[in-house]
Parts: sequence; structure tokens; C-alpha cells
Amino acid sequence: MSSLETPRPIRTDSTSGISVVYEISGPMLYQLVTVPTDRDYTIQYTKPSFGIDLELASISGIIDYLSLSGEFDADIIQLLGLNVFEKRRGPNPPLLSVENIKELEDYEIYPVSDTPGLFEADGVILGVSGVYRFLQGIWQPQYRDSNNPPPQIYLGDNQSVNSYDGVRVLPQKIPLRSRRDWSRLLIR
Repeated sequence: MSSLETPRPIRTDSTSGISVVYEISGPMLYQLVTVPTDRDYTIQYTKPSFGIDLELASISGIIDYLSLSGEFDADIIQLLGLNVFEKRRGPNPPLLSVENIKELEDYEIYPVSDTPGLFEADGVILGVSGVYRFLQGIWQPQYRDSNNPPPQIYLGDNQSVNSYDGVRVLPQKIPLRSRRDWSRLLIR
């Protein structure tokens, strides 16, 4: 594993120790933040108009896995690298077969009984490779500055080719306008 130059902070929250190291905005604020590798953290993703509200929490002392809790849809299942019958095609969401749903239940991910299309989990352990795919799929800045490319996302794990000394680099996505249908990705 090779070490990358740790990004310089734009600003740091003295209470949490989280530093913003990259940001670009339009109607949505896209940021990358650093979190010290010795600090536990939570990734929260919400998309209220779709009923999605999930958390991926670090597990103290274990760097290659996170704990998944909350409600989410088939797109999230696909982004996490779990099996789907048919992947998303344009506006058509991923399709799950009965076998896919049985596999999810083996992971203790269950359909939400009163909301078709949603699934729920409570403390399901996932490897960081699926979390990387999820973060890269969710954090898609719609505007780019070719003179200021973002640092690489890094979860502080042992599986990455490159690393930053002493910090994780995690994405945030925050709507700057009040719209119920916009998603939000926050690090706590």
C-alpha cells in the first residue's frame, strides 16, 4: 500500500475533528472530509421522497467492515454489491428475484412489510468494497473543476491500493436548496 499526500483542510470542526478538504457547489454542495482513523464515524444517507434512511457505522477496532442499519431500496442493494436479478437500466430500477430476496434474508436484510420496494437492516455487517461502490455511486458531483480534482475516497481499510496517513477521506452531499426529493449524504 502506498501513502498519498494527506489533503490540506479548508476548515476543521474542533468538536468532531472532521475537516473539509474539498468542496464544489451548485444547487448541491459536494464535499470530501477527513476523519481521523482512530475515531469512529457514521455515514448517513437519506432520500426522503423514496423512504430511504440508512446508516453505515464504523465498528470500533475493525477497519474492513461497517454496520448497515435503516431502510433502503433495490438501487442501494445493487450499489452495495449485493445480488440483483437485473441491474438498473436508465429509469428502470434494479429487479430482485425471489432467490435474491432469500439471499438478502440470509444477510438479515428484509422487505419492509408496509412499504413495497423498501428493505430494512439492523446492524448487518458489510465489507468495505461494497461501501466504496455505494459511496462512489451516490457521490457524483454534477459540476467539476478540472483545476481542482477531488482526492480519492478512502475508508481507512487494508484493502485499498493507496492510503492517507492517519485519516479517512469520506464524501458528503448536502442540498443547498430546500427540496424534499434531494438526497443527503453526511458524515458524523
